[in-house]
Amino acid sequence: MINKLIEHIVALLRDNITSSSQIRQQIISGPASEPASDALPAVVVVPGKLELSQRVRDATTGQPRAEELRQEFVLDPASPAGPYTLTQIPSPGSVRCQLVFDQGTAKERRMPLIEKQDFMVDQSSGTIRLIGDIVVATSMVVQYSFTGLSTTSEFQQEFLVDVYAASMADVEQWASLALSIILTNHHQLLRSYNLNDRTEYSVRPFATTHTIDQIQFLDGLPDLSGTISKLELRWRAAGRLKSTQASVDGYDVIRTIRSGEPDKPDPADVAVAGL
Repeated sequence: MINKLIEHIVALLRDNITSSSQIRQQIISGPASEPASDALPAVVVVPGKLELSQRVRDATTGQPRAEELRQEFVLDPASPAGPYTLTQIPSPGSVRCQLVFDQGTAKERRMPLIEKQDFMVDQSSGTIRLIGDIVVATSMVVQYSFTGLSTTSEFQQEFLVDVYAASMADVEQWASLALSIILTNHHQLLRSYNLNDRTEYSVRPFATTHTIDQIQFLDGLPDLSGTISKLELRWRAAGRLKSTQASVDGYDVIRTIRSGEPDKPDPADVAVAGL
């Protein structure tokens, strides 16, 4: 559930422990065997026990409804027009698309596109293709809705930050720095996991989305049994797992409601808010 979080923590520790390039190379994700004495100090971040609550957080679980999905595609320089495969089959008329220029820079900007004028959606294959003059862009953001069933459950998963060194004094030094770096970058780690690099998996018609709400330090356990000193820092990430099944037969999303009185010849179509 938290593989990307571990990747972000490893990258964060590498970026901030700058006293030695050798030490940065010895900060890795695990599991891994105990490092050799000539490869110290070392830090290994390892996933641990996973618990999933059977208590759902969403009162509308099991009821078909409109689900929103956002996908980002890096444009293929060899074939920028696509097609690009969508995770789910979108409801007709629900697709919004933007081209992103100079992504990740101060000059980043976005250009909205118009369906059937700038892009086409193939409902049968669940793909999107750019049409007309293709403007060079970094990526494309696509948002759309689909009808499905979903459930949201709470999960907790532990992870370990194992610190190895030649002596307990050295272990304490690197463990203290690792603790400080992770704790002071708590909000950055959550943002990276939840927004910048979201954990989403799919195989039609099923999809899952992971969200982390909190990262908590639990305790530390020293190991003096071997020739290499070690301190095991235990953490816990708490969050939500949203599971979705799309393409529910017999249901669709209401997008307009015919408003008017029977004796009036021209009733108006009123768009449903939020769609």
